[in-house]
Amino acid sequence: MLHKIKRPDGELEIDLDEKHRYWLNGKQLSGGTKVAQRFASPSFSIAANWAGRCAGQKAEEILSKVMTKEASLDELTIKKMVKSITNAHWGISSEAKETGTLVHETLEKFVNARMDGSETPPAPTHTGARAAFNAFLTWEEENQPEYLGSEEVIYYCDPSSGFDYTGTLDLVFRLQGNLCLGDFKTSKVFTEEMIAQVALYATAYEQCHQEKVKKLFIFRLPKTDDGELEIIDFDFNPKWRKFCRQMNDLDHFQREVAKELRTKIKELRNAKN
Repeated sequence: MLHKIKRPDGELEIDLDEKHRYWLNGKQLSGGTKVAQRFASPSFSIAANWAGRCAGQKAEEILSKVMTKEASLDELTIKKMVKSITNAHWGISSEAKETGTLVHETLEKFVNARMDGSETPPAPTHTGARAAFNAFLTWEEENQPEYLGSEEVIYYCDPSSGFDYTGTLDLVFRLQGNLCLGDFKTSKVFTEEMIAQVALYATAYEQCHQEKVKKLFIFRLPKTDDGELEIIDFDFNPKWRKFCRQMNDLDHFQREVAKELRTKIKELRNAKN
């Protein structure tokens, strides 16, 4: 899908494909999420620990069936069990991503309805999406934000190096007259990566719109009816703007190193043949 982006130096068209990859004039762009991941290495240890817990839970489930003789062991079943344990996190991760996508789609429709003055869409029937929708609706009633945009594709290009990145903003709004950006999350924890990601989006938004962002919000939305909405907000200051430029530089440098490494390895192996 093509997204037109108005910038001070003209209009761009960025293509967002079905695999959520961004393209500009045939070149694949770095997404803000990937740039943030290069900085936020601690989040990878969180993911590794989570994957380990998923494997442990699946192993306990399988071994319980073996103990109660609901499952038998032979060469083939052992291989299947090992594969099931190894890939346990993928099934959970896939379901979590689908829930997250549904939550984003639901809140996008909600915000768009608010902006164009149409009727509020009904809460979804899916438990996780419904819980997230209702929690955000309660926050809206208590804070009365002025919505300015939802799911907006933005783009940043360093004027000196030409290093660039892009991404999709979940929410743009004013709160008590202050320009704010929001990012929706449905994960169980906050990570450094989340903060870096929304800060990168703010840097790109400021360049596109030529207006300073005051505050950044991360909405950690519940996926159960008894869950609670948790919000982290912080001022977007010059220190963050500088850091975002540095993250962009680091992303491009690391990709250049990776490309050069692949070339050197290929040359080395070709020389042996």
